[in-house]
Formats: sequence, C-alpha cells, structure tokens
Amino acid sequence: MCLAIILLSLISLYALASMNGSQGICIPCSENNHSANLEPAQAEEILLHYSNGTEQMNAQDVQSLSRPNKPVRPWGDNDGPIQKGLIFFTKSENPGGGMIRYTFEFWDDGKPVYRTTPFVEPGITVKESNVWRHCGKGLVRVRAEDEDGSFSDWSDIKEVKIWTIPQIAAKPNGPNVVYVNDLNYYKTVSNDRCGNLIKYTFDWGGNGKYTTPYFESDVWASASHRWSRPGNYHVTAVAINAQGKQSGSSYDLTVTVRPRKSFLQDWPLLDTL
Repeated sequence: MCLAIILLSLISLYALASMNGSQGICIPCSENNHSANLEPAQAEEILLHYSNGTEQMNAQDVQSLSRPNKPVRPWGDNDGPIQKGLIFFTKSENPGGGMIRYTFEFWDDGKPVYRTTPFVEPGITVKESNVWRHCGKGLVRVRAEDEDGSFSDWSDIKEVKIWTIPQIAAKPNGPNVVYVNDLNYYKTVSNDRCGNLIKYTFDWGGNGKYTTPYFESDVWASASHRWSRPGNYHVTAVAINAQGKQSGSSYDLTVTVRPRKSFLQDWPLLDTL
C-alpha cells in the first residue's frame, strides 16, 4: 500500500515535469549536499526502477524526490546603514507536498545569525529582516525545510553593502564678531562609526561655500573666510564621508560683520576739533 502511494506521487511529479517541458525535478545528492535538476527521462527511469514491485523504494531516493527545492536567491535591499533593519525576500517549491519554512542566514563581521520563518504553503514569498552592526559587506542566504524535517540546499548568496552616515558636524567654532575683509578661521568635527575619512562643507550664510579636503574621523577641520559686506551671517557645516554619505547640517554660528574702522575712528580726539 505504501509503495503504491509513493509510486502515485512519483508519477504525478513526472507528469508535472513533463508538462513543464525543460523544467526538471530537483534531486539533491546527500553525499555532497548539492542538487541537480532531474529531467523527465531521469524521473521515468527512477519510476521504472521500482514499478515492478520487486524492490522497495530506496529511502534516499524518497527523501531526494520529496525535499524542498533550493530557494530563490534572496532579493530586497542592496545596501543600507548600520543599525537599521534591511528586508529580504525568497520563495521555494516542495515537490513532496506539504508546508515549508525558511531559515535565513545573515553574516555580519564574519559571524552568522539565523532567523526562521513560520511554516507557509510552497511558492509563497516570505520576508525576513536583519540589522548589521558592522560596516562593510554583509551576506545573506536561505534554505527551506518541510514538515518532515527535510532540508533544501542553501540558496545562492546575496551580498549587501553596509555603510554609515557621519554624525552631525559640530557647530562651527570661531569668532562671531569680525570686520569686513578680515580673514577669519572656523573649525568643526564629526565622527564616522565605520572609521571613514570625512570632509566638511562650510556654508558662510549666503556668502558662498567651501569644502575641505578629507580628514580622519574625530579630527578637527578648519577653513578660512572673509566677508566683503557688513551684516549678520549664519555659518553652518555638514560632514561627508568617503562613501559619499552626508550628515545633517550643524547648528549655526551667527557671525556679525562690521565695517572696517576708519582712520578717524582710530583717533577719537580728532572728532573734537
């Protein structure tokens, strides 16, 4: 009776494979944990091998024909910042029938983290998220498991680029009362959790901008500027790391630019003459 049921299942699988043309049945090899696609002719050969009833179905062949297919390579976010959840999707089929669940493997700084979904019907797209805590390259792969505990092969690996955004630059530090055409120096600093180099763009409050060369993270960077007209100017700075990621704008420093003193102002007694 059991053999008859198994044969009927195999016949059904063969019929499906035949209707799909070149699409075969996935036959994993237990010795090396790799899989190959079983073409219809190969499926027929296995069926004929056991169809006369003189030989019992080999347990390895039963498991090979029934375990879930290799899942689709995960898709979803291609890059993202550290400390932020990134989302990935996959799906698979189960030739043996029955529900399947997925185990996602996330690699962060050379260490794997595993997350397993609930059981779902075959062919349904599932999703899982992960937060990376180190910059660089993250890896994602997934495998499927049926209710009988049979595992698929691991999917192909998806690579993810993990980056960071510099901290908001410090409020520019420098004189807040200056004179027209005097050269003045201002500095700021930021931190990049991945240790990237940082450059800074100073906004001179509507009087132009200046971008510095790159500096090490946590190293103060300075820039000079002179204003040609009196007035109040709001000076800000932003940090940009070597990956091109930009911080928000710093708090502004209000700089009052005064007219340069005249010769007579330097000699107040002359005003009384």
